[in-house]
Amino acid sequence: MSICKYCNKNNKELNLSSRSFSSHVRNCSMNPNLKKIWKKIAISFQNKRKNFTFLCLKCSKKFELKLTKHQYDFGLHKKYCCRPCSNSRKHTEGIKLKISVAMQGKKWSVSQRKKLSFNYNSKEYKKKISLKMKQWWDSNPQKKVEVSKRMKIIGKRIPKEHFRKMAKLSPISGRFRKKVVKYRQKDGLIVNLDSSYEVKVAKELDKYNINWIRPKFIRWVDSQSNNRKYFPDFYLIDYDVYLDPKNDYLIKKDKIKIESVCKQNKIKIIILDKNHLSWKKIKKSL
Repeated sequence: MSICKYCNKNNKELNLSSRSFSSHVRNCSMNPNLKKIWKKIAISFQNKRKNFTFLCLKCSKKFELKLTKHQYDFGLHKKYCCRPCSNSRKHTEGIKLKISVAMQGKKWSVSQRKKLSFNYNSKEYKKKISLKMKQWWDSNPQKKVEVSKRMKIIGKRIPKEHFRKMAKLSPISGRFRKKVVKYRQKDGLIVNLDSSYEVKVAKELDKYNINWIRPKFIRWVDSQSNNRKYFPDFYLIDYDVYLDPKNDYLIKKDKIKIESVCKQNKIKIIILDKNHLSWKKIKKSL
């Protein structure tokens, strides 16, 4: 019969053998030196770990992990650098079966189903958010003033000259754009395109072996006698025509500008909407 010196309990009361009882005495909750013992164990466990470098299976980025020899030998560690990479992996059929079996007995509540089927990009949801934001700004006029002051300071820090310099240095013939699509022509030249409309037109022109280039800017003068630059998207060498694919909003906005460019420079510019991006429809308007 052995008794614990901390909790005063027998091994029979605890249903423990003589070997396991010794470990109970050391790890007893009433032991005052328990924290010190666990610290020593943790330090010894950390010293056993070593740094290992791995390559992410998705993005092939390097990342480091502290592992023991057992974890490294049996592959008991992360294979991906971050959560988005791990979520994008392809599940095997065995894992898919496990997930399906685990989800069969689960009952979804009405609120959970609504969350899963709800469209956060809908107009109704966006209107609700805009109304809530307006109400919040109206209820907090002091913060509104603070934010407006900050925005004015930020605007002074980044003057217009900075954006002009960026536009001159940009590879898109003097235009400053956030997104650039690199397109390879049949000749092997790489051209920078600005939108999906331009990519579609470029593919159609290459499909029918039509010679085209990305032209330089065309100078024109607006109604206030200011010198400006117009950037057409395509120039058809054999037809001596400029093409400019645009969306419906820009067609209405740039109507006067394009008319004045054509009159001042005596050139022909064909504006293409989303329904006239194919070569058959472009050829009719030539």
